[in-house]
Amino acid sequence: MTVIEQARVIRSAMDNAAIVLTDEQAMFSKELYPMWEDLIGQTVELGFRFRYQGELFKTMQNSYTFVSHYVPGTAGTESLFSRLDESHAGTADDPIPY
Repeated sequence: MTVIEQARVIRSAMDNAAIVLTDEQAMFSKELYPMWEDLIGQTVELGFRFRYQGELFKTMQNSYTFVSHYVPGTAGTESLFSRLDESHAGTADDPIPY
């Protein structure tokens, strides 16, 4: 097996592992997730995690297709993406900033 073939096998294993991580575990493994810019035009399922500007997000809709004018973390995209946050509880007293 060539180095490239080995790298592909390892990447596939990493992708499979990333799917089963909890949101809390994913926060410590952000590098496993694709960049938003690389997902434009792709359709994903509810809860699909991805990175944008160093932050980890997940989709809030089923069968969502990424488009360039819906940028994560901007006004009007709250129903599309949820930012995962390790420093806020997500309660009324400690909301996750969007």
